[in-house]
Amino acid sequence: LLFVKHLGGIYCVANIRGGGEYGEDWHKAGTLHRKQTVFDDFQRAAEVLAERGYTTPRQLAIQGASNGGLLVAACVNQRPEL
Repeated sequence: LLFVKHLGGIYCVANIRGGGEYGEDWHKAGTLHRKQTVFDDFQRAAEVLAERGYTTPRQLAIQGASNGGLLVAACVNQRPEL
């Protein structure tokens, strides 16, 4: 997180459906045939950050590994302008 400290970056965690943080219903809302909701949640979070002036699509960076890698790949392909 050196970019936050030294370059004025902002770190944001999007609590998207599919994780276990908010119980079983929240988890199931982002699995199997509902997987697109995960991508929609993440993309909307990015839109809100831009709308509120925290970033711009040009400055936005995303990262993920394992299932987060799937999220990144889907979002980059579905919303390349974002």
